[in-house]
Amino acid sequence: MKSIDKIIKLVLFCFIMGMSNLSMAQGSCYAAGTNLSFTGSSSTKSSAIQGGCSDGSSFYFQVGNKPAWLSAYSSGNSVVVTVSNNTTGSSRSGSVSLTKNGSQIGVFSVSQAAGVPAAPPLPSVVRNCGSTRITRANPISGTTYYWQSSSSGTSTSNSSAFVDRTSGSTYYLRAKNSVGWGPARRITYSVKVLPGVPLNPTVDVPGCEVVTLKRILYDQYSGNGNIWYWQSSASGTSTSNTNETITLSRNSVGDNVTYYLRSRNTASGCWSSTSASVSYSFENVAVPPAPTIDSNCGSTILTRVSNPS
Repeated sequence: MKSIDKIIKLVLFCFIMGMSNLSMAQGSCYAAGTNLSFTGSSSTKSSAIQGGCSDGSSFYFQVGNKPAWLSAYSSGNSVVVTVSNNTTGSSRSGSVSLTKNGSQIGVFSVSQAAGVPAAPPLPSVVRNCGSTRITRANPISGTTYYWQSSSSGTSTSNSSAFVDRTSGSTYYLRAKNSVGWGPARRITYSVKVLPGVPLNPTVDVPGCEVVTLKRILYDQYSGNGNIWYWQSSASGTSTSNTNETITLSRNSVGDNVTYYLRSRNTASGCWSSTSASVSYSFENVAVPPAPTIDSNCGSTILTRVSNPS
């Protein structure tokens, strides 16, 4: 048993000594790279690496830790670094470490100036009757989004959170920061067009106690999916009556009535912006005063008052 313990201790000792020698070998190597400076745009540069090992071991290196906004790989005696567009609105910097067998033996710095902003994210589009609302996201600090009528527009007149479009099919959103303008985001949309206002209905059959109103049977929008509905108010949205005529009684609508006709598109569900109308007043016929009664022998005479002028 004692001999086995000695063997185990000897193995552990050799392992520890081997690790110490490896650590010393790595510790005796060094490397240094040229610092790199980039503009805000995407580009690639190489950092020349110089170094060696004082213990005479072979010199080599790998790329270790680096910022997430760049890529780097070793190529001979250099490190090739590629940076993306800096759309953060401010400059940024970081370090690329050089390692050998997992231990750092050197480092060089990388910096990048602020660049123009990226294209804004695609806005949301909501189609309403007569207009389409386009709503943008919020930009990062230092960047402002502006609505544009063309992809190369540079107007700073409208940075609202949304725009309502009543016509057209394409609009643009573009970002600007202290460096300049970024690429535009193209938004395509469509607008639910409102149906046309009907022609005014007419009084078809007047009366003292009821009146019949009439619309024309066909209109200039025939075939476009527009249907005319009778309404009791100008903004009504009832779909209960599409008849050619409608009869109204004095008891239900009063002495003076205005009735409406409004158009609705069956595909979009949109109503015309306003309504056509017709008005009618029922005549008020006065009840005549009671006649005078003159009773005579064998007859009675009733006398009315004179007709009103």
